[in-house]
Parts: sequence; C-alpha cells; structure tokens
Amino acid sequence: MQFDMPPHDHSEALLEIQPLVLSVDGTARALGIGRSSVYLLLRRGQLDAIKVGRRTLITTASVERLVCESQDPQHNQFASPAASVNP
Repeated sequence: MQFDMPPHDHSEALLEIQPLVLSVDGTARALGIGRSSVYLLLRRGQLDAIKVGRRTLITTASVERLVCESQDPQHNQFASPAASVNP
C-alpha cells in the first residue's frame, strides 16, 4: 500500500526560530558582561525584562536596542568622554 504525500515545503525547515527572551546568564554572555552589569542595566531601564515565575527574562529586542544605541556615541553611557569628541 502506497500513500500519496503532499509535497513538503522545505523552506520551513530552513527557518531558524530566534528567541524572544534570554536569561540573565544568556544576556551576560551575549553582551560579554557580568550578571551584575545586566541587573544594573535593568535598574537603569536600558534593558526590558519579564518575570516568569522566579525567572527574569530579558527581551532580545531590548538587547539589540542597547547594542545599536551603544554604536551612537551620544547614547553610549559606557563610552569615555573622548570617544564622543569629533577631531
């Protein structure tokens, strides 16, 4: 007995699902900073988080926003004052 199977769309298999949130440890690894620095950024409002039970999960959108803003010297709070001076 043979079953006719509909053609499979392989493009779905090629799509990689990107996470919407990261753990505090995952965020620290992604940014190359320590856990305490992640909590500092959360307190300053520079990262957005949600609570799921006792877990604190940081949105990847806020991590990406932080990285993009750090490229702009006017928004980069970690840059030295000399980095924002135009020669």
